[in-house]
Amino acid sequence: MKTKKGGGQEGQRDSSKELEAIEPDIVSEIPESKAASVFEEFMQYYQPLLEQALVSMLMQDSQNLRLTINQVQSLNAEAQKFADDETERTAMQAMTEMVELYLPLQRGMGFMNEGRFETAAREFKQLREVNFSKAERLNSLFDSGYLVKNKVL
Repeated sequence: MKTKKGGGQEGQRDSSKELEAIEPDIVSEIPESKAASVFEEFMQYYQPLLEQALVSMLMQDSQNLRLTINQVQSLNAEAQKFADDETERTAMQAMTEMVELYLPLQRGMGFMNEGRFETAAREFKQLREVNFSKAERLNSLFDSGYLVKNKVL
């Protein structure tokens, strides 16, 4: 695959090292008959998506990061339909939001790379404020003992 480098020079990029996108239709595989194991099904698909989001953020691949966030949101929306336990619903939502945090972090990193330090600082400050409210929700899950009891952590 040819890519543009720096001053418009074309170079070769090793396509074997490119990330393979996870197909967006994974959420359709959560069956209605397995409502008792919805959280386990969610975790099975969530882990690779979390890893893909992290790599996309580090590689500054905002397109793939947005696709991955959409996939996690779809997975969560589908799993929420079948989850009976409110703690499981809260855990899945919190984990989905954790992946969503990679986008503003990636934007802030991009601003820093461009030398736009004030803009990056504003982005990180806003990210920090959002994280405090989400951290409170996760703390309630830890306090309940649900995550340890169900071997999520």
